[in-house]
Amino acid sequence: MHLRHRMVMLDGQAITLSPMQHRLLALLVEHAGVVVSRASILAQIWGHRPETRPRTVDVHLNLLRRRLGTYADHYLETVIGVGYRFRPAFPPSN
Repeated sequence: MHLRHRMVMLDGQAITLSPMQHRLLALLVEHAGVVVSRASILAQIWGHRPETRPRTVDVHLNLLRRRLGTYADHYLETVIGVGYRFRPAFPPSN
């Protein structure tokens, strides 16, 4: 992920993310290895709007997982009841 250029590369190919997907991935990458709670994600990405529900994070993360394909299984970890973590290690080679 190239934060400054707003690019995400998979297998040498750029993939397109929505602005929200990019912000979500950037937040997780910036906190790589650390569990980021839904509440923290909501506050940092959506701000403090009472109409925004915690499930909003889950929906957008699922959309992000679809965009990342098989890489999502390795890099994006759900920590049940807490939030999400980006695992910075490279995926295992085949």
